[in-house]
Amino acid sequence: MDLHLLRRHVRAHHVVVRSDLVPETISRSAWSRAHEIGALTAVHRGISRLTDAPVTFEQRAFAATMACGDGAVAAGTTAARLWGVGLASDVIHVIVPRRTRTPRHPGIVVHRPTDVEDLDVTMKSKVRVTGAQRTVLDVAAWSPDQTRDVIDHLAVARRIKPATLGPFLARHEGRGRRDVGIVRRIVDDWSLGLRPPDSALEATMGELLRRYALPTADFQAPVGRYRPDFLWPTEMVILECDGWGTHGRDRAVFERDRERDAWLHAAGYVVWRFTWMQISQRQAWVADRIGCGLAVRRVQLGLGADLGVVIPE
Repeated sequence: MDLHLLRRHVRAHHVVVRSDLVPETISRSAWSRAHEIGALTAVHRGISRLTDAPVTFEQRAFAATMACGDGAVAAGTTAARLWGVGLASDVIHVIVPRRTRTPRHPGIVVHRPTDVEDLDVTMKSKVRVTGAQRTVLDVAAWSPDQTRDVIDHLAVARRIKPATLGPFLARHEGRGRRDVGIVRRIVDDWSLGLRPPDSALEATMGELLRRYALPTADFQAPVGRYRPDFLWPTEMVILECDGWGTHGRDRAVFERDRERDAWLHAAGYVVWRFTWMQISQRQAWVADRIGCGLAVRRVQLGLGADLGVVIPE
């Protein structure tokens, strides 16, 4: 078996497709021999990988699209992972054309949707994937519990905008897709409005404010020359989300934060800063501090203290 010849026909992620080689380049027996001597390891029917190559999620996704034939595209949580969303999902979801006959392959869930508008197929990590908006819709259909995480991540990465999701959902609404309602409710509840967050931490804080029914804050509204993360204009309260990687270890950022706070305090604003650990791990405590702090601030300004905020256990 000529291993150099074999390697010249390797596709992305060290995947080898049997039809690329057999029978024009090597014989069927040579293909089998490559597996017997350990040069190749079968992944799916007719799809193998170089045995000495690392097994990666991208490799598995690429192999799945190859195994499912022409027109196959990674979708749902698989596409979301390839778009960079950190999801724990081992199953590979693939969309194929409706009339394509695809053998069953272990670990692959094949979908033949009637709604094939706006697939917006693109390449991520050399794998054919659905566009970001369609990925959100399919995640809502097949993995609804992960929809909010996908929307938050893709919005932070500027891959989607809540403002443009509306028309996209409207095009798919009348096709019996219940997942449209899931996405629409999340977008409508999104506390950050139409402006995408700069970090996942801001998206998490936006969800915290919504979940604990805290008074609505303006997201990145201009205050002088600054755009604070969250602003309650009536109470003149500003809330900043401080990730350690950006605000804790960079001396220049630390200095700018102090200068920014001094300017805002001089202008009459109260500035609250919450850390990543507090926002992600101590949400009830953060919500309680915000609710109590706003009530005190309203008393100080003669606005009345009742906010109607109930902090769940």
